[in-house]
Amino acid sequence: MNYFKNLYKGRISQGRFFFGSLFIGIFYAVVYFIVTLIPTTNESTTLTYISSSLFTVAVFLFVVLSTIYSFSTLVRRLHDLDQNGLVSLLSLIPFVNIIFWFCLWLMSGSEGVNKYGSKPTKTTSFFKDIFNPN
Repeated sequence: MNYFKNLYKGRISQGRFFFGSLFIGIFYAVVYFIVTLIPTTNESTTLTYISSSLFTVAVFLFVVLSTIYSFSTLVRRLHDLDQNGLVSLLSLIPFVNIIFWFCLWLMSGSEGVNKYGSKPTKTTSFFKDIFNPN
């Protein structure tokens, strides 16, 4: 649980936020593509029911975990702009979220140290920034 709590601490740079969003978006597209390829059958055998249930659970877990990571990158990007993480709720409002995400991609972070930590360095690994906080 401490791992997920630490996901929302610190700052993330513009580039890392963009590529993190792109990475999660590509995963969503791949999962969607896989889901649409699975044929539906009219047979109601036990094996079909179990396999479709397991797949549904797997997709649900993927969506929940990717949403956690998506919001963590969003909150850390807002921290880089010296904003509170609650501003991330703007991403839930239709049409406003599009403008909000573009602003986050285009605005440069605050220089130096702010109340959320020091300026993100460019020497760390992309996956470490996204998936392994602090």
